[in-house]
This record gives sequence, structure tokens and C-alpha cells, in this order.
Amino acid sequence: MAGRLVDTMRGANLAEAIVPGIDERSSPLGNLQFQIGVVVFLLIGGHRVLLATLAESFEWIPIDRVPDMTQSGLGAFTLGVGGAVGHAVATALLLSAPAMIALFATEVSLGILGRVAPTISVHFVGMPLRAAMRLAVVLFALTLILPELHPMFANALATVASALRSLR
Repeated sequence: MAGRLVDTMRGANLAEAIVPGIDERSSPLGNLQFQIGVVVFLLIGGHRVLLATLAESFEWIPIDRVPDMTQSGLGAFTLGVGGAVGHAVATALLLSAPAMIALFATEVSLGILGRVAPTISVHFVGMPLRAAMRLAVVLFALTLILPELHPMFANALATVASALRSLR
């Protein structure tokens, strides 16, 4: 989601491809960030926590029993799912904010250049500049954000586990 936000802001909507892992259309930066996210998830042991949570979910909601779909159980489950979606959106904004700010500064600079030198085709001159700026800022921001991804993944899995526990 973060890569798609940045690519939309820079105007790369036409450069979309199908991401093999999720069979969905995504932008090149979105695909890169998806692949980096999968690698980081595996490196921090997220797959083990995910499988442990899945195994525990059979204890919380046994197969031979119907989940609690009363007002309290369903409400807590809905709040848990809403919290998980909120975490995903907050993470996407956190990952895309540095690149969006840098792209805004690049656009302002190109706008000033276009006013100072109107004979220069700023649109075509700016395309490689936008791409290089976007990639440089995203990679730099990833180095700063990578240590924070472990707690974010752990928090997201804890939120999902809490939502599943509410259906006991």
C-alpha cells in the first residue's frame, strides 16, 4: 500500500504489474516494498509467530464448537479487525511519508524551474528525477524504519490474536 501511494503521487500509475505473491495489480515500488516486507517478515521470525497463532486459534475457537456470535463476541471481533486494518494503514503512511514529502519538495523545485526557464520541458526532464528521488528516499527511509517493523508485525499479530480470542 505504501509503494502504491508514492507511485500514485509521482504519476507512475501506468507502470503497473501483477504481483506474484498476491495476484493483484501493483506499482513497481509497491512490488519492491511487498517483497522487502515478506523478507523482513521471514527474517524476524514472523512466520513462526503466525503459525503459532494459527495453532492457538484452534484452542480459542475449537472446530467442534460454533464461535460466539453474540453482540459482545462479534463486537469485540469487529473492533479487533478494525484495529488490524488501522495498523496496516498507519504502517503504510509511515513507510510512504518520507518519500511523499521528498516528492512534494521535488515537484515544488520543478515548478520553480518551469517558471524560471519556461523553454525547458519540466514534465519530461522531471520524470527520471522523480524516479531517482523516490527510490533514494524510500531506500534511505527503509534503513531507518526497519528496526521498527518487528514491533509493528508483532503488534499486528497480537491484534489478530485478540480478535480471534474474542470469538470464544
